[in-house]
Amino acid sequence: MAKNCKFMKKNITESLLSRLSSDIDLHITDTKITGFHVRYYARTGRRVFYQHYSVRFSKRIQRNFMLGVYGDISVANARLKAQVCRLDVHDGHDPMQELRDKSIARNRTILRQRFVKDVMEEYLNSHSRHYKKPASHAADKSLAKNNVFPMIGHLKLADLTLAKMQNFYDDIIRRRSPSLANHVFALMSHFWNWCERREYLRLNSNPCRHIQRLKQPKKMFKRLSIDDYRRFLATWESIYNRRIYCKSSMLVIKMLALTGCRCGEIRALKRSEVDLNNRFLRLSDSKTGAKSVPLGQAAIDVLRDALSMHTGKYVFPSPKRQKRPLADLRRPWFHILKESNLEGLRVHDLRHSFATMGVSLGENLLTIKNILGHTQISTTEIYAKSNEALQLKGADAISAAIIGAFTQPLHTAENDEYLIPEIPHISTGQSRCRASVF
Repeated sequence: MAKNCKFMKKNITESLLSRLSSDIDLHITDTKITGFHVRYYARTGRRVFYQHYSVRFSKRIQRNFMLGVYGDISVANARLKAQVCRLDVHDGHDPMQELRDKSIARNRTILRQRFVKDVMEEYLNSHSRHYKKPASHAADKSLAKNNVFPMIGHLKLADLTLAKMQNFYDDIIRRRSPSLANHVFALMSHFWNWCERREYLRLNSNPCRHIQRLKQPKKMFKRLSIDDYRRFLATWESIYNRRIYCKSSMLVIKMLALTGCRCGEIRALKRSEVDLNNRFLRLSDSKTGAKSVPLGQAAIDVLRDALSMHTGKYVFPSPKRQKRPLADLRRPWFHILKESNLEGLRVHDLRHSFATMGVSLGENLLTIKNILGHTQISTTEIYAKSNEALQLKGADAISAAIIGAFTQPLHTAENDEYLIPEIPHISTGQSRCRASVF
């Protein structure tokens, strides 16, 4: 109602409402039924019936329940509905809230009848596109297009039971692979949680939590030893001097070996992200967000060589389109592997080898974590655990201590006290680094 509304108290009848006219809004309270009133809106001429009530056991919650519009219902029917409303309130009900709940339930039923394909497309456009990185969004679109849409896209959202989801998972394993099935169901789990947040589906109803997924064997990444690095860099130098491939692609490969960065971080490196004065790369974006990468002197020399070749936006531009970053390293990469006899090595293994080399040299694990840009130190600890040289060193020390215990006397004749054999200090990169973290 408007602020200039006029309040009055009268017996609401057909004759009163039929001849009711005013230049301002009116609020007429009935004299017979408590809380029953009619509102007259001067701009439209509508007369609307309401019943005012307080929710039982909570006097602070007061509501104006709309009964109908005069003309659609008569005064007699409005009075009858007002009395029914008062009885419901007396019995502990909240008519207005119950009406809202019914409307929400009806809307949910309508939404649950939508097809999975339509809702998944809404998820990709409204959530995945804005909240995930471009590469992750592209992967989601590919998984949905090639697996979700053709296999369950025709089903309705309400029909996605646990049994059907389990069959969907088994079908992907049978047709494709367990690895793909796990990736698809990671997407489906995120999609289901998104539906719950928008009340398309009931809260805590995600069936993906109950799907028993096949565990994939851990991939054993390769690590370059000192001899491997020697062959790798010697081959790189030979191919670089022969000028078989563009200079940018060859320099990117060397930068990956000297910094431990991800391939995409170096390929798309911008001139504005290079801070040679402080010997850092100030990456504006990466897999884990913005980060700083320290540079060794060898990496700085490579960067200066690359920056001297051009003045474009990217440090390593495409040879055909200078305004775009380098797109592909496959041909020079496989050529280097073939001549250095390192077939099977992946580009990302240079990152693993960089971290493992740091652990072998006794570098602090927290330092390696910051160089690589890991968000959790448990990720970096993998390289300490997988360092076979340190494990062999530890095994030698432990076995030597055991043999020493066998050769030494167990007690002395003077005081008959047991002697504890002196165990040599076992120095591993993992133990030193963990102590430094805390």
